[in-house]
Amino acid sequence: MKYFYSMTFFILMAASNSSFAALIVNSGMLMGATDINVEGTLYNVEFKDGSCSGLFSGCDEASDFTFSTQSSAQSASIALERQVYRMSEFIGVPALTNGCYDDYACNIITVYSTNVVITSSATYGYGSYYNMLPGPLYDKFGDKLLNIDMESISDEVYAVWTVADTPSAVPVPGAAWLLGSALVGLTAIKRKK
Repeated sequence: MKYFYSMTFFILMAASNSSFAALIVNSGMLMGATDINVEGTLYNVEFKDGSCSGLFSGCDEASDFTFSTQSSAQSASIALERQVYRMSEFIGVPALTNGCYDDYACNIITVYSTNVVITSSATYGYGSYYNMLPGPLYDKFGDKLLNIDMESISDEVYAVWTVADTPSAVPVPGAAWLLGSALVGLTAIKRKK
């Protein structure tokens, strides 16, 4: 019986610590999401096509970006996949994400630095990315040198992150409440016998 109570407690605790982002969908296109938990802080994200300078206040200083290190930007990319794509109808369908027009792949880029070379043909910066390929077995994360102005690139879009205005409570999924009620009911029935 002690084992039963311990398992019930751990199942309910695991369910209550789950994190779910609210998707922003417009006409079947994923535009972004709210309340994405990145290392304990809630963020909102929008997927935007455009130039880095137009989307990130000039794109020329570290303070222009929400995340300032490679590790924090990669954590954001991983949270994006786990909390937005993994359990939604948008995984494996790149063309349903705003700014991605390629049917095969889409790099969703979180920029964190532009301290690199400016060449005669382009300005390059660093970004962490989540590469959404068809099928969940091919999801990839990484870090890359990127062309800052990529308005015409069909398989890359910027993830524009902002800290959520007011941290909202993470909802406990209905299944956890149902499971908890069933376990309480079973316990009550067992005690009557």
